[in-house]
Amino acid sequence: MKNWATEEVEILTLNCHLPIADLMKLLPRRSYNAIYSKIRALDDNNIKPIQAKSFFNEKITSLADVDEYIKYDLIQCLECGKWFPFLPVHLNRIHQIDSIDYRIKHDLPAQTPLAGVKYREMHRAKMNKLIEDGIVVHEHLKDAIEKSKFAGRGKRATYELDRQRENVTKNQIWLKSPRTKVGHK
Repeated sequence: MKNWATEEVEILTLNCHLPIADLMKLLPRRSYNAIYSKIRALDDNNIKPIQAKSFFNEKITSLADVDEYIKYDLIQCLECGKWFPFLPVHLNRIHQIDSIDYRIKHDLPAQTPLAGVKYREMHRAKMNKLIEDGIVVHEHLKDAIEKSKFAGRGKRATYELDRQRENVTKNQIWLKSPRTKVGHK
């Protein structure tokens, strides 16, 4: 009987795109007991993408950090450090926080997706198929656009406001605008 090392189990689970429960069904019965405890110790959510930068216990301070945070197949929960393909369900169930409050707490822009790249690609393909089949239509958008004109825009990330302030100061748009009257020079 093969004696499985922890590294082999990690490689086996990382290279396999099956949940651990399904992976266990594929293993030979005689090897099952030998590696059961090692596989049980590996939680799907604790396996981090190989080259991923961890932002757990770090503050996201720029748009480059945001891009780095969302560019992997799994996305890290900044509350507990675990990795997930889709974060909002975990946030609601485990941390009792919704995605809006999570973005505000961790200074993420409102448009930041809280899902890994693979999940977003699968969802995009599914939506394109539904649109193509005529199941999803866009007749409601005209009313939604009108309603959104009067809706609040939400709080912007502090680093985004700092970047905008720097651009305005650097470009001195008040000197170039034909509508702006400058008092004292």
